[in-house]
Amino acid sequence: PSMRYCSQSVIANQSASIIKVKGRRSGFKGLNTCGSAYCFHCVSKRARTHQEKVNRLLSGAVTSGYVSNLVTFTLPRHLMSVKMKSDVFSGVMKELFARMRMYCKRRDCELYTVKAIDNTIAPDGSWNIHVHSIVITSIKLDNLREWTWKTYERLCRVKFGVQVHRYGYDYKPITDIGGIQQYLVKGLGPRSSKSEGTLGLELASSAKGRQGDNLGFHTWIKKEIEEGTAESPETIKKYKSFLLSIKGKRQIDYSRNIKKLLELEPQEEEEEEEIEYSRKIGVSLFAAAVRMGVDGMILDCIDRYFDVGDNESRFVILDELIKSSSDEVMLGEYKV
Repeated sequence: PSMRYCSQSVIANQSASIIKVKGRRSGFKGLNTCGSAYCFHCVSKRARTHQEKVNRLLSGAVTSGYVSNLVTFTLPRHLMSVKMKSDVFSGVMKELFARMRMYCKRRDCELYTVKAIDNTIAPDGSWNIHVHSIVITSIKLDNLREWTWKTYERLCRVKFGVQVHRYGYDYKPITDIGGIQQYLVKGLGPRSSKSEGTLGLELASSAKGRQGDNLGFHTWIKKEIEEGTAESPETIKKYKSFLLSIKGKRQIDYSRNIKKLLELEPQEEEEEEEIEYSRKIGVSLFAAAVRMGVDGMILDCIDRYFDVGDNESRFVILDELIKSSSDEVMLGEYKV
């Protein structure tokens, strides 16, 4: 329910506005939001937050001379239901990384980790879940790659009766901080990568499976909407199974000692953003736009005018309408 009504009402005793920052998509401000990782409205802000955090972690590791690796775990796609896959990953990952901490501790090695869950859907409708992890160690451990695979394989087999394959496991050193931070948290939001859907940012990549391209969660939903099948029983069933699988599970997780590594790389002061357009919009006009389903078209018109330079006549009319819509008397919460 919180996602359903996200960004459809103005915060009580505040006014709504439209802000266009140079280089970004315009958006409404002053609205009630849900903050969900799978909400089209909230996802971009979460993406930028995690991008900045991962960038500081990797930069701090480089500064300290630590060793960073990207580790990927994938379960067989058709082996079980999406909920079972999610449960297996939750149980296995928790124990695997707990054992990894002990493995490193016995070797006087500090360990820092970040784990992010990817959810993609194959052309045949099956969900594919895998985990991307950043593993940072204070010293190089030559046997860590093989130890991680053997422990992961054994936990899946013994605890859950799942046989995983070596081709679903990847362990490689991080050489490009920018590329890895994008890869770890890629695919977040309808404007992002066409493939995987993690808590993340944009990266033009593809997840090519044996049956064709795998679609990330947001891209899949957008495709169903565009094709007019979003409310079909089959789509709703897939959507419900997905929501059930992620309920109560963290989509991105940092190790408890991560603050120590973050302190090695002070947070940079945010650059002053160049505001290209800023205008208050009346509550009643905003509510009408949401009811009619044209709130996205309003933002698109503004973006096309500033980013591309066309739609000038439409933009002028729209701008005049927004300016004249001031209804400060109605600043109470207005739900549509």
